[in-house]
Amino acid sequence: MVQQLRNDPRYVESHYFDAIPAYHQDVMVTSGKLSGRGLITVEPLVFTSKASSSAEDGQEMYVFYHVGDRIMHHQRDSVHTGLLATLMDEGLSRCAFSRLPSKYGVTASLELDYKAPLPANSYIVLRAKNTDAKQRKSWAQGSLEVLDSSCTLEKHGEVIVEGSVLMIEPKWAKYIVWLFN
Repeated sequence: MVQQLRNDPRYVESHYFDAIPAYHQDVMVTSGKLSGRGLITVEPLVFTSKASSSAEDGQEMYVFYHVGDRIMHHQRDSVHTGLLATLMDEGLSRCAFSRLPSKYGVTASLELDYKAPLPANSYIVLRAKNTDAKQRKSWAQGSLEVLDSSCTLEKHGEVIVEGSVLMIEPKWAKYIVWLFN
């Protein structure tokens, strides 16, 4: 699936933390406390669809992760759903940011539907799509799926969690973005 995306001119490849200033990475949950051996073991790989000429077309995004064996539910052999919620929030939010005026927002609503437990030491992919945007609001939906060798853009893996997010750009966001640019 990664090779398929690399060969598709509609997508741009990046590393997950490229868009995050270095001074902010240590305090961000997934690049700080949850990153390392047995946790989120390598920096996630991201593929983002290129901007469309139509404002109606939402951005698509794929994020590839490896989740280790140190963030487990106690008494169960599966990854803690709190980590899955964090990955969904950060990933869907990143996808929704693309259509906010300042490209910055806060989570107003996150809805998740857990479908199956995720075994430790799994490769997973977040498939996300920006579904709508109006002024300072942007919506995205997606799923986390187990990644195996048979997965393609068309053929999905086992769905672990599905969800949607509503991002709202605070009125003061333009000043924060200006401050850090």
